[in-house]
Amino acid sequence: MNGYITLQNDLFKSDMNVHEIVTYAVLKAFSNCENNCFPSRKTIAEKCGLSLTTIKITLKSLYEKGFIEKCGQFRKNGSQTSNLYTIKSISENNKYFRVDRDIFEMGLTEKAVAVYLFLSCSADNEGIAFPSKSVIANNCDISVSSVNIAVKELKAVNLIDITAQIRQNGGCTSNVYTLIKQELQPDESNIKIPKNDPSVLYDPHPLFYTPTPYVFNALLELNPMLNITHKQVFNKLIQDKKIELKNSS
Repeated sequence: MNGYITLQNDLFKSDMNVHEIVTYAVLKAFSNCENNCFPSRKTIAEKCGLSLTTIKITLKSLYEKGFIEKCGQFRKNGSQTSNLYTIKSISENNKYFRVDRDIFEMGLTEKAVAVYLFLSCSADNEGIAFPSKSVIANNCDISVSSVNIAVKELKAVNLIDITAQIRQNGGCTSNVYTLIKQELQPDESNIKIPKNDPSVLYDPHPLFYTPTPYVFNALLELNPMLNITHKQVFNKLIQDKKIELKNSS
């Protein structure tokens, strides 16, 4: 996968617990430009590293707290399929941070994801943050011991670097956490949606469009996170002549 998701800084000032923080972020990763998505609860559970039972409880809680809206969807035969979720703003604060979508594809524990999100929220323009472990724990709704485990997990997969800070009297203070920039994926901005193709509703922006059910099935099959810039998805759509590449010359 490639691309980023954008989250409000107030994510950690809400009354969400750690399950809700990570689930909200995963739903955001699935969402389109209108903040709508419809992943199955099983898929959400897999991306969050949580049980299906916990996800059911968490989605209910997010809905009751007003952080998401949900609407049941039904097939032609009357059977129910995945709910349609609309992600709501956490607050009127317009300060945001962004996170690489790959964070949900790395098999990280829920607590490691939450800590990474908080470090991303706290980091400066150079990707450096130095909150204390107690501050991380309070904002992520986990214990300090869980923070210790989470930062080791993040360092092990090369997502962060950790530098210890020592006071002049020899005592320790907060670590410095540096977010390690991940390798950028190939630029796929040269994608053009043909205006005369009835299978796609044209949008002037080359990376945002509303596909017909045929194309959506391809997206769901190849990329459950619905990240339409994924190379596999583009290859499939190009192969099926649903999109075409512009001549770069």
